[in-house]
This record gives sequence, C-alpha cells and structure tokens, in this order.
Amino acid sequence: MPEFLDWSIVPNPVATWETAFDPSIRNGELTIAYTPSGRYDSFPTDHPLYWHGKGYDQTIRILDRLAARFPICLKLPGTGSSRMAKRCK
Repeated sequence: MPEFLDWSIVPNPVATWETAFDPSIRNGELTIAYTPSGRYDSFPTDHPLYWHGKGYDQTIRILDRLAARFPICLKLPGTGSSRMAKRCK
C-alpha cells in the first residue's frame, strides 16, 4: 500500500529450533495461514473506509510469490465462512 512505502519490514519470527515448529518433520515445508478480518484491499484516502483497508490483494500476491520460491503451504480464506483454501506444492 502506498502509504507504507517508507516503513520498515518487521519479521514474524518462527521458532524453528522448537520441535513444534521444526520444518524437518514436515518435509521442510512451512505452512502460513492468512486469515484477515476482511477481504478489503485499499480505499482512497478520502474514503470513509480508508483505515479499514487490509491490502488483501497485495498480500495474496506476496504470499503466492513466496510460495513459488520456497517450500511454503498457504492456507487462505476459501469461499465459505469457515473454509480455507490450500495452495501447497
């Protein structure tokens, strides 16, 4: 989203040294579950819902690019309220 272009990236560390998060027990594949509160992408700055924008489309594109480069299984919102779509290799 343009308003965050100058912001630094903050990593979400995964404790891969702990047994529960050890990728070797999952054939080296990491699973990322993306569960946004809504599928809003972004709104113009003068729109009443501007601060409700989640960058949904941009986030999905980034996750897809990561999954194309690394052994990542993506769990993304599906078509139903409680369904998740898997994008795994």
